[in-house]
Amino acid sequence: MSLIELKNLIIRDNEVGLALGSLNLVDGTPVIDIKPYLPFAESLSKAVAGFAQAALASEMKVVFSATPQKQLIEQQTRYPFLERFIRQVLAQDPRPVYKKSEAHEKIYAAYLLDFNVRWQVSANIIAFFAIDTLKN
Repeated sequence: MSLIELKNLIIRDNEVGLALGSLNLVDGTPVIDIKPYLPFAESLSKAVAGFAQAALASEMKVVFSATPQKQLIEQQTRYPFLERFIRQVLAQDPRPVYKKSEAHEKIYAAYLLDFNVRWQVSANIIAFFAIDTLKN
């Protein structure tokens, strides 16, 4: 993964092209999966972003219901730090930013390691209620 500079957008005949700089590629090399620069996650001191200049400051409280607590104990041998890992990820509130201001109690899910983790957010508390083992 490399940081690159977006110099310009080129719009011609209903197609959009990117003029990029600060990259070291052979001509014709495809550039895929471009993501925005996030100053709080990268280390380029003079770079600027059009949005998300700083990380959200607060972590959320994470509570585990009884069912995933039991499942985590069953996984302890293979994944001794799984509970701490899930707590740390969920405490950062991995919901999309545009959903964080909504009050509904939607069920969210994310793949972490070999698991599908499901949770809800209510009153700034993340309730972790399910962990499903993924089938290989």
